[in-house]
Amino acid sequence: MRDTLRAQLWPLPTLGVVLVVVAGVGLPRLDEQFQHDIPPWLSDYLFSGNADAARSVLAAIAVSLVTVTALTFSLTVLTLQLASSQSPRACCGPSPRTGTSRRLRLWHSFSPRSPTP
Repeated sequence: MRDTLRAQLWPLPTLGVVLVVVAGVGLPRLDEQFQHDIPPWLSDYLFSGNADAARSVLAAIAVSLVTVTALTFSLTVLTLQLASSQSPRACCGPSPRTGTSRRLRLWHSFSPRSPTP
């Protein structure tokens, strides 16, 4: 069973979605509970901007994620193209025993998705 879960690409993204939903429900409640009881030394480290500043920060993070994703896919295609001319064994899919599939599942669980209409 453990090897079956390692070979699948869905368990880690599902876990990521569950964690994001739990954080989306829990963090606003935690914020309401501790909003006025924050120690002064901790408030210096927290984000103190308004909604427009937060929107700007999130937009910058989203743009950088898209850039890194595009670069990663471009380099992956280039690598596969170069490897395909070398040996047929180089183009095989990632082995479930390597960390490649684990990294792919982790990346997929946190990659931004566009809203569906």
